[in-house]
Amino acid sequence: MSLSKLIEAVEAGVISTDLIMDALEEPVDQVTCLAAFDGYVEAGPALAASVLPDWTWTMHSNGQAALWPPGTVDGQNAGVIEAEADGLPSRALLLCILRALEQEGR
Repeated sequence: MSLSKLIEAVEAGVISTDLIMDALEEPVDQVTCLAAFDGYVEAGPALAASVLPDWTWTMHSNGQAALWPPGTVDGQNAGVIEAEADGLPSRALLLCILRALEQEGR
């Protein structure tokens, strides 16, 4: 439930530290989440490496990002998660990561 609320807040462009702390357990992930939301380009990939180490990601300067689960090409294409955050690629990748965590039931 807390991941859903955090996803909604990121989509709306307004988050709080309380939402982040409720959704993510590790303090370093919480800080990295806030940095990704704020647009620090290195933060999105750092969070992906921490919480979804086997996943593959991409992000583009126009604010689009995608995240693929591990597995075969067909499985990856079927499980791709995409997001867009107008000109904020790290925030778009953050959305992909949070949606993947939610899908995994974390």
